[in-house]
Amino acid sequence: MTGVRRESKVQFWQRIQREGGLAQAQTAEADLLHQRLSRRHVQHLLVARFQPADGTRTRAWPTPDSWKWGRRFARKPVSAAEQYEGDLNWAYNNLGRIKPEEAPDARKRSLLLLAEQKPADFHRKYQRALPGITRRQEAQEEERKDRWEQMEWERLRPQRKEQERRQREAKRKRVWRQKKRQQREAEQRAEQERQRLRAEQERKERERQERREATLAVLRERRTTEGDESYEMALDQVAMINVQVGYRPLVPAWPQNGDREVIESSEVRGWLIKLEKANEKRRLAAEKQAQKALPARVAEYAERFRQEREALERTVLEREGKRLTWLADKNARLMSALNPSEKVKHAELHRREENCRRALS
Repeated sequence: MTGVRRESKVQFWQRIQREGGLAQAQTAEADLLHQRLSRRHVQHLLVARFQPADGTRTRAWPTPDSWKWGRRFARKPVSAAEQYEGDLNWAYNNLGRIKPEEAPDARKRSLLLLAEQKPADFHRKYQRALPGITRRQEAQEEERKDRWEQMEWERLRPQRKEQERRQREAKRKRVWRQKKRQQREAEQRAEQERQRLRAEQERKERERQERREATLAVLRERRTTEGDESYEMALDQVAMINVQVGYRPLVPAWPQNGDREVIESSEVRGWLIKLEKANEKRRLAAEKQAQKALPARVAEYAERFRQEREALERTVLEREGKRLTWLADKNARLMSALNPSEKVKHAELHRREENCRRALS
C-alpha cells in the first residue's frame, strides 16, 4: 500500500465523470449512506470499488478524525442507539401529521406504522428511550450554547483586539504624558533653583555693597560712638586704697558686619591711632577727676560706715534689753516659787552675774 497513489474526493469524482460511471457511483454512494455509514467510510469503499479503468491502483486519501482529537463544534458521528432514539423522537413528534408512506426512510416509516397499529408498544419504547433523548437534547443545548459563546467570542475578537490596541495606545500616551510632565516639572524646579541661587547671590552682593558703602561713610565722616569702660586704680598700696575710674572712650561707629577690607585698611589704622591718643587723654582726665573726688567719697564712705555701726549697736542693745527683761521675768517667777533660803542663794548668784556683766561691758 505504500506505492499506491492516493486519490482525494475531488479527484475521485472527476475521474468517475471522465470514465462515465457517475450514475453507478452515485447510486452506490446513496446505498452506503442509507446503511448509516460515515462519509469518510463511504469514500474509502467507493475508491476501493471503482478503481481506474487503466488498471492502476488508487487508495482513498486518509483524513484525520477530528473528534478523536478534541473537536467540539461540529456534527459528530451518531451511534446506532442515538439514531434509534432520534427516530423515535421524530415519530413521536410527527405522529398524526405525516403519513407512514411519506416518511424519509424505512425506520421512521416502520415506527409510524407501529405507533398507528400498536400505540402501547410504541409508547413503551418511547418511554424507555426518553431519558436518553432528554439527556442528548440537554447535551445538544449545552453544545449549542457553547458553540454560540465560541462564535460570539470569535465575532468579538476584532473588537477586543481593537480595544486592547486602544488601551495600549492610551497607556503609551499616558506614560509619555507623565514623562513629559515630570520632565517639565524637573526643568521648572531647576529653573526655580537657578533663579533662587541667582537672587540669593544678588542679595548677598547688594548687602555687601551696602555694608561697604556704610563702612566707607563712617570712615569719611569719622563717625564715632562712646563706649563705657571702668577699672580700679590703686591710690595707696600700703593702705590698700583703690578708686573706681570710669570713662567713655571713643570707638568707630562701624555698622553691623562692616566691610573687613575697609576696616583693615591703612587709613582706618591711622584713624584708630588718633582715637587711641584721644582716649588716653580721656582716661587721664577721668583719673584726675577720680583723685579729686576721692576725699569726698572717703568722707561719704566713713559717714555711711558710722551710721551703719550705730544702727547695728542699737539693734544689739535692743536685743540685749529684751533678753535681760526676759531673764528678769524668769528670775522673778523662779523666786516666787522658791523658799527663803533658796531665794537668798539665787539672789547672791544673780548679784554675781550682774557684776560680771558690768565688768565685761
